[in-house]
Amino acid sequence: MDEGRSCSTESPQPWYGCGVIFDEMSIQPDLQILNKGGEVKLIGVAGMGSECDAMNTMKKGKSEAKLATHALLFMFRGDTGFRFPFLHFPTTEATAPEIFVNFWKSVCSLSEWGFTVSYVCFDGAVHNRSFKKMHFEQSNEAALRSAFLAPNPFHGSKPVVLMMDPKHLIKKIRNNILRSGFNSHNTRLMKWNAYFITWDMWHDAWHWDCTVNNSVLARLHHRLTDEHIHPSKTQKMHNKLAEDVLDKEMLHLFKAYQKSEGQNGNQLEGAVQLLEQRRLLVEIFNDNRPITSLQDSRLSNLRNALEWFTSWEAGVLREASSSGKTKEKLMSYETRFDLCAAVMGFESLVCRKLQDFPGTSIIPCRVNSDCIENMFCQQRAICHGANDNPTYKQFMHGTNSIILTEDTVTSTKCNTGKAAETFNFRVRQSLKKAISSIVDIYANLMDIAAAVQKRLNICYLLLLPFPLLLLLPLLQPVLIFFAMCKVGSSSWLKGEIDSREGPA
Repeated sequence: MDEGRSCSTESPQPWYGCGVIFDEMSIQPDLQILNKGGEVKLIGVAGMGSECDAMNTMKKGKSEAKLATHALLFMFRGDTGFRFPFLHFPTTEATAPEIFVNFWKSVCSLSEWGFTVSYVCFDGAVHNRSFKKMHFEQSNEAALRSAFLAPNPFHGSKPVVLMMDPKHLIKKIRNNILRSGFNSHNTRLMKWNAYFITWDMWHDAWHWDCTVNNSVLARLHHRLTDEHIHPSKTQKMHNKLAEDVLDKEMLHLFKAYQKSEGQNGNQLEGAVQLLEQRRLLVEIFNDNRPITSLQDSRLSNLRNALEWFTSWEAGVLREASSSGKTKEKLMSYETRFDLCAAVMGFESLVCRKLQDFPGTSIIPCRVNSDCIENMFCQQRAICHGANDNPTYKQFMHGTNSIILTEDTVTSTKCNTGKAAETFNFRVRQSLKKAISSIVDIYANLMDIAAAVQKRLNICYLLLLPFPLLLLLPLLQPVLIFFAMCKVGSSSWLKGEIDSREGPA
């Protein structure tokens, strides 16, 4: 341990840069008994540490125990792509002070091992917004002035960026457009300049595409389905469905539909201009190409998109200054502020990273909460059978199972719409060592067979096939190797084979 902690006294290295991502998952309230090492514990009572328990006791004037309804998970996300869940609590929806205490305790613990936390990423839940305000004098304006850089008490010269999750931002933008329209159930009517922006335009463009192009493969946006246009309450939570209706394919479909409408197509100009900016957010925050310079065009594109939204807001405010009706013509205030937090926060993160460690890079598609969302989906869909509402004890065991044994989520029905990366790692093993291991195992099995033959006094030859049957899974790569050699792939003799192994 002393050897590991000694790295904190040295100058930080670029590969020790990391971020912290946290989110909550609803669980089933239940009190269960855990017997571990002869020690019996009650699992399922909400608690986030002695400091938080003391704060709640001082606030309420009494100490009380409640069953947990949520599980709060903190995940380490390295700049190199490595991720690992390192902390979770049973909660009844964590409050901002509780998140504040445990986040900075996590930063302190990571700094003791030489890691430098550059950013923290979270969604737009109410308590998360309050957590962010605690760092900026309880003021959103102060957060904007500081570009969402909060002072770090453990690294005075390296502030921490507090940024909203870009994937949740895209989903919230889609939800704002869903509520925009002329129908009685719509709560807003978004308008850019003289052009309205309603969800009916997305429906009409999809219907036109389906009518003109009967084949799915021939459609301009072949991924669009009824789930995208008429999402249920559960489907509204899927990030991928929101991205599909705001990406460049949707922009291409709108332009084609606008052209087919002739003069009436001018009514779609507001939606087209909105998609021009939205698709930049989708493209950049899904891009796996590294950003190595502050002059990268993607950073300027993000700034231009943010300026477009800011000018749109300013124009609506000037137009509606007399009537006071601004809410219906714009996205919600929370969404507009989250847009600033995501774009400005990401830009601050890139600036700090490249200034502190010249020559390094940031990969945009890694700066989001997809990794933690995928883990929640694994908890609901894989670890507990047909139970999508596990108890906290099941959540604990499921977390260990995901880390040690589970493979990827291959279904596109998960919230992120793509497979999760596995926690397993690849180990390169030489062919000679693999064959040597198989020979050793076979020799041990033959010794066991000889002992059984001597004890039972049966024919030794009858036991010869049994070790071979047990070795068939291990012999498979060797058989494939010799088959490849048979057809002329003799170069494999000098190569190496890959085998997947979990962490020790």
